[in-house]
Amino acid sequence: MSTKAAPQIPDDARDWVGSDLILRDQIISTVVEVLKRHGGVPMDTPALEPGSPPTEGDDGKDGRLALNLDNEGGFLQSDLTAPFARWLAMNPYINHMKRYQIGKTYRRERGKHGKHKRKLMVKEGYQCQFDIAGKYDAMIPEAEILRIVSEVCHALALDVTIRVNHARILNGILTVAGVPDGKIREVGLAVGKLDECWERWGNMVRKEIVRKHGMDEEVADRIRHYVLRKGGVKDMIELLEHDSELVGNDDVRAGLREMELLTTYLRVLGVDNVSFDFSLARHGLEHCYSGLTYDVALRLPCPAEPPANNRPRKKSKPIAGSVATGGRHDNLAQGCKRDAIPSASVSFDINHMFDLLSAARSTETTTGSNVLRNEVDVYIMAFGGDSGNGNRTGFSRGFLLERMAIARQLWDAGIRAEYWPKAELGSPFSQVKNAVKRAVKSGARLLVILGREEHNHNDSVRLQILGRTVEEKRRDKRNHRWLVPRQNVVEEVKKMLLQMDRPQAEGAGKPGKSGRG
Repeated sequence: MSTKAAPQIPDDARDWVGSDLILRDQIISTVVEVLKRHGGVPMDTPALEPGSPPTEGDDGKDGRLALNLDNEGGFLQSDLTAPFARWLAMNPYINHMKRYQIGKTYRRERGKHGKHKRKLMVKEGYQCQFDIAGKYDAMIPEAEILRIVSEVCHALALDVTIRVNHARILNGILTVAGVPDGKIREVGLAVGKLDECWERWGNMVRKEIVRKHGMDEEVADRIRHYVLRKGGVKDMIELLEHDSELVGNDDVRAGLREMELLTTYLRVLGVDNVSFDFSLARHGLEHCYSGLTYDVALRLPCPAEPPANNRPRKKSKPIAGSVATGGRHDNLAQGCKRDAIPSASVSFDINHMFDLLSAARSTETTTGSNVLRNEVDVYIMAFGGDSGNGNRTGFSRGFLLERMAIARQLWDAGIRAEYWPKAELGSPFSQVKNAVKRAVKSGARLLVILGREEHNHNDSVRLQILGRTVEEKRRDKRNHRWLVPRQNVVEEVKKMLLQMDRPQAEGAGKPGKSGRG
């Protein structure tokens, strides 16, 4: 006897519906508004890229994480850089461009938690990437991108720190520490696994550098001595300049010159929540960063050592992880039948931003009524229409036809409105109670109320604002209810919605220097 399999979705994927999708769309709209303000051109590309995955994969294993579909003659995009590089190669007349792209990405990764720990599975991501491609003066595109990051995080009220490093400075540090040229990249990737605190992960990384990559313990200790350092950009530049061994390295000197330029540009652009972190090593899946790299994360306390008894703490952990990452590629589209183009980019992790903002609104219930919330502005309700028949009383049963007619008026005017598609019967108390519940569930801000009293008063309706406090109602003698003729309902609804929006617009703050919300 066969049994039906329970419905499920792939590991590390999710369905989006109702209030979750509304929040995600709000995040995307906020990000896109900032990117448009900076001259970004929208772009979309196929999820399936032709050919084989680019050859530079994470951990030094070529294409290990790209999702290759051999039978289909291509691979699913694992980030939004490879499609842009391909597009530039197909459009050789484009030498300068600001572009942004929003899309899903797919890659194979090993799980890190719970039942999926160390299991190789497909991870579906959702990214918004912004690129400034072309040859410009050094560090100007990177400075603007960090300004963009600051504006986005301010608009979303995310208190973040922007960690930066320079690939050439890190390479110089590893060289001075004794890492041979052929091992620079893989040792750099190991350094990039460091957490906020060496005390938690440092010993593990040290073992990897020694055992996996064959470095002497003395070399690992010298690496540790340097990469533990982080602080303000200006302070860390001074620290490097006073280290005679490091400033004797060509890569370190070149990186320092660019970091000094960056300091000047960030000051002019008003970005000051930046930390210079020597341990930051970001290598794109397909492309290694060759200049400035950056990582944007919430300000979190340093993770403490686990308890002596190894029992997990009951206290909930903060949501860690990067809100955005990026850096500079000097050789984008190289080998694609055109000259290489430098590009500075940043990729916003939409799913992680959603997780952070969703946790911030965790005081709301997660019942079906909240999950299925939509985005209407007006809810049309009725009560006291049990005996209506359209002949003797002049209105339909439950005011159903009247509600439909008002909905049509509002829809024709471009107003988001909803009504319950049934004749609302029963006692007036139960009708009002149920209608208000539905209105709150829909997210409506304004009620249009039909009833016998309103109908008998020159075919009028009542407008009522939802969500006002008792004190606000006391201050308004009309108790936030307005009686208006039905023929004027569209005009009055527009006027009230505009008045409700005005305080929010007047109270909206301007981006601050630090980008904090």
